Amino acid sequence: MKDEAEEMKWDAINRFFDKVFDDPDAFPDSAAIFAWTDEELVKIFTKERLRTIKTIAKDKPKTVKKLAELLKREVPAVSRDLKILEDMGIVRLERKGRIVQPLIDKKVLIIPLISVKPQTIEQYEKKAIVR
Repeated sequence: MKDEAEEMKWDAINRFFDKVFDDPDAFPDSAAIFAWTDEELVKIFTKERLRTIKTIAKDKPKTVKKLAELLKREVPAVSRDLKILEDMGIVRLERKGRIVQPLIDKKVLIIPLISVKPQTIEQYEKKAIVR
């Protein structure tokens, strides 16, 4: 069953890459692919940070304070989480004077939770060279 789930994940990733390679202009900067260690994944994706990412994407708060209000959390705690998410490239913090707005620029975040198969990487390297 585990192998079937991994295969389904890779199939989804492969289909996404096929679309990108077929029409790269349709995906200018709308996706990011991350390859993190297990330790980094545990550090980044806490329950509160996942909620923070979803809230930014859905509600598009104009300030960190507004985000904290939406999350019903203290501003310093939200700020710490945002700094970690910014350092990992998941969110962008746009500063305008003293105002900081959390933004998510990517529409798609791909986070493979399985080992990368060398033949899969070679397949896409060859495809990229052919184009």
